[in-house]
Amino acid sequence: MASFFITIFILMKRHKISALDFKRLLEGKSIKINDYITINATSEKNKNQRIFKNISVEEPILISGNYGYNLYFENNCSISNLAISDIHGLDEDRTLAITTAGNSHISFLRIQDSIPSFSISVWESSSITILKLSKVSMSSIYIKGKSLVSQLSIEKLSIERIHIKDQSKIHFAIINRETNCKYFSTSEETTVQNINICEKSVIENLTLESDKNIQGIDIQTGCRISEAKIGILQKINTLDIKDSTIDNLIVKDESKIEEWNISGNSEVHNLEFINNCRIHELSLINNAIIGNLEVNDFAYCYSTLVTDNSGILRINLKGGTIGQLRFSDCITSMIYFKGSNTRFDNGINLENLKVNSLSFQDFKINTGLQLFNVESNDAENSSIKFIRSNIGHSSFINVKLETFNFLFFSDSQISQSFLSQTRFPKRIETGMDRGTISHHRQVKLLYEQIKSIFQNQGNRTNTLEYQSLELSAYFSELSRSFAQSWKTRRFWAEEFIDWLTLCFNRHTTNFGTSWTRGFLALLVTTIPLFILLLWSTKGVVAVWPWQMNSEDFGLYTTQYFDFINPTSYIWKRWDFIYELEGGEIRWGVKLLLLFSKVLIVTIIYQIIQAFRKFGRK
Repeated sequence: MASFFITIFILMKRHKISALDFKRLLEGKSIKINDYITINATSEKNKNQRIFKNISVEEPILISGNYGYNLYFENNCSISNLAISDIHGLDEDRTLAITTAGNSHISFLRIQDSIPSFSISVWESSSITILKLSKVSMSSIYIKGKSLVSQLSIEKLSIERIHIKDQSKIHFAIINRETNCKYFSTSEETTVQNINICEKSVIENLTLESDKNIQGIDIQTGCRISEAKIGILQKINTLDIKDSTIDNLIVKDESKIEEWNISGNSEVHNLEFINNCRIHELSLINNAIIGNLEVNDFAYCYSTLVTDNSGILRINLKGGTIGQLRFSDCITSMIYFKGSNTRFDNGINLENLKVNSLSFQDFKINTGLQLFNVESNDAENSSIKFIRSNIGHSSFINVKLETFNFLFFSDSQISQSFLSQTRFPKRIETGMDRGTISHHRQVKLLYEQIKSIFQNQGNRTNTLEYQSLELSAYFSELSRSFAQSWKTRRFWAEEFIDWLTLCFNRHTTNFGTSWTRGFLALLVTTIPLFILLLWSTKGVVAVWPWQMNSEDFGLYTTQYFDFINPTSYIWKRWDFIYELEGGEIRWGVKLLLLFSKVLIVTIIYQIIQAFRKFGRK
């Protein structure tokens, strides 16, 4: 029994050898440890493989030249410093494998400047303190089975796959200096404390799916990631993206990101939050752009800040919750909101913003928008759009909507808003031909809501202005409707009366807003009526005013002012007309005089109403 345990002890004991002995083993030679133990690294199954067991090498090992063996370290091996450099003389499609297993440990492993492809596997609770790869082609790096790599440093190479699983750990993963990695993934309770991707490196697919905490991810200096997924309870304390591009990024499955900064001309083309993920703080600064942000399911983003000329171009709201979304001090090409299933705890703030296109389509917010000091960045090619949207209890303060080229409006509700120092564009588009009834109805719907807003605020000035625009749109609608009714022989008396009333109001005082226009209308209508009245009498020869002599012209001018006096010659004789008629006024003249007086009184009433528009309630 004692001899059995002695044998086990001898087999498990590390055999300390020199770097020269290691190379002899690599060449297939045997090394005599003592009188009882001789070791050999050759493999009966694979002549291109060397298997090292229970050895310890403290001296630096350099392997170079025409070397073509797979290295397999197991049974508690310990290597202090292993460098593989300038390997040549092998087929380019040959892959050399380096594997650590069975509690083996390599303090420093460096592979560089070599032609063949390499693969590295760290298995079965083995470890590598520093793994540094440079200027080689890598097939794969697998770390699994509770293994550890303290620092993984990759630069200037191409690698097919990096995969960490089975409760394994990496303290620092550094991918830099134009490295191209096809797949980088973590899973199954893996711990990666820090990931640094920098200096124009490219990762085609990055997948982080572990319930362990990542202290920080830093992506910077011209890097690009095609597809990235963060999910399955993954936790990230800090995620920084600077001067880099991500084509598609999905955060899902109850993953959490505490602090997320996108800055320095970075761009995320598509970003999705789904399946109960939690984003505590997302910041876009210094010209950062998110092309499309989509919020789904029960995702929660506590705070999102977009500032310093950054932007989120499209925001699709399909579910979840956003605590606050704030755009501040930005110049951006567009902001597009779509969707109605996302709840906002503290609304959406847009302040000190210059934007070419601001759009809300099929949008509904449970709180409201707060817009302050917003204006267009390009007067000729800019627009603001409300399409089938409800913006709730929003506020527009010092919002220069008139600087936009046009406002697009269709079936939206804005009537619960607050407006201050805000003007609307004169050009209104609805998506329909400007000559159609539907177009004018949408314009009327817009202006009647704006009128209602100012009316509720007690703003008489703007209430009258937008009431005028509302009635003008209604007049255009009735004009089009009346024209269509005439063509189809369907004549509606009520519509015609409304149209006639609006037509009179429009052409006299512009719906009660211009007394000067009413005064002009009085002159334009009464002068021809007075001339016609004179011509209809027996005592006047039909001549134009400029054909009269000065005596007659002065007389008729004096009588004209009596004619437009609304209190004169309605219930009493007008001797001037009686004389012209020869003492008996004909019924035609009486009717013309009565019509003229009614018209004069009506126009003067319109003028008075328009003149005191700021005083009446």
